[in-house]
Amino acid sequence: MKRFLYFGLIALSLFMMQCSSSQKLLSDGNYEKAYKVSLKELKKGKGNAKASEILNASLDKIYDEKIESILESENGETLDDGVAAYNGYQELVSKYEPALKYLSVENNERYTSTLSRKENLGLELYEDYKKHGLTALQISKENGNRQAGRKAYENFEKAQQYNPSSEINDLLDEAYELAITIIVVETSAPYNGSYDFDIEREFKRVENVDSKFQKFFFERNQSDADCIIQITFEPFDFQSDFRTYSRNFSADVPVERTITNASGETTTVTDTERVSCILNTERTISQLAIYADISIIAQTDYCKSSRDTYRDFHEEVFEEYRVSGDRRALPSQYNTNSNGSRIRDSDLVTIVMRRFYSAFSRDYL
Repeated sequence: MKRFLYFGLIALSLFMMQCSSSQKLLSDGNYEKAYKVSLKELKKGKGNAKASEILNASLDKIYDEKIESILESENGETLDDGVAAYNGYQELVSKYEPALKYLSVENNERYTSTLSRKENLGLELYEDYKKHGLTALQISKENGNRQAGRKAYENFEKAQQYNPSSEINDLLDEAYELAITIIVVETSAPYNGSYDFDIEREFKRVENVDSKFQKFFFERNQSDADCIIQITFEPFDFQSDFRTYSRNFSADVPVERTITNASGETTTVTDTERVSCILNTERTISQLAIYADISIIAQTDYCKSSRDTYRDFHEEVFEEYRVSGDRRALPSQYNTNSNGSRIRDSDLVTIVMRRFYSAFSRDYL
């Protein structure tokens, strides 16, 4: 019985300390922390009337600190002022909502009022942004102005934050079609087409590029294209160099031998033996150099014509090893039959095309 009483006194003591802590935070003007500590205790079911009192007092102070600047923004003349006021109301609502069951009558009324003002202001912002978007949309329709189309899209996006209606979704789709720049990428290689697949495999990836107001196509006849990027390859320059050479290796290796004395007893001793071998190496150096002309052809004012060149070179070395003599003299790096896999021309093309597309996407997409 005494033990239960002891633990009960400890729990009561801890609770009093927590209440004392939140009270001190409130007294020190740290209203946010006082709010969090008291709310946490109430949610754990450990709070009492004192914790509820501290919670509501903290909310009173938080409201008083913020409402003046919120009202000032709400009475401002710009959309940015309206957005600042909306965000301020939202911040207050986010304080009230987790504590709804613990709110005093006064704070419950403030919550209802704040929520209503936030929703009404959101509808006003929705209408204002939509109005600006419709004005820009009309300009884009009349003049084919892509910038106006993008402005319309951005305004409709902002309107959607306050009212995600089907109406605004339709307007977003319409503005997007007026805002995008269409870019077609074409490749050309003046040879028998042996590596067309390798080129297409890399550059077809342009169609997966995620760009807000640009749409990319590969090898498509787009009559409405704003920009055509033509990549013209010169014949791929493959070179191969085959060489053979030999190297001599020698080493002292341990050798165990058995000695038998006159009494017939045997003893094992370790000596060294000088061994040697010849390593014959067949080395194949495979090289590929590519040259490409990159021409940007402007079809509309939303693209600027230019011309550039791209060059790249890659080399792979393959070695095969043959050993004559005692392999124990051979360094460990030559214990395999080769230094890897034999490289093919198509492997070189894959490596170089990947590098080319990476550089192209960085500079042009």
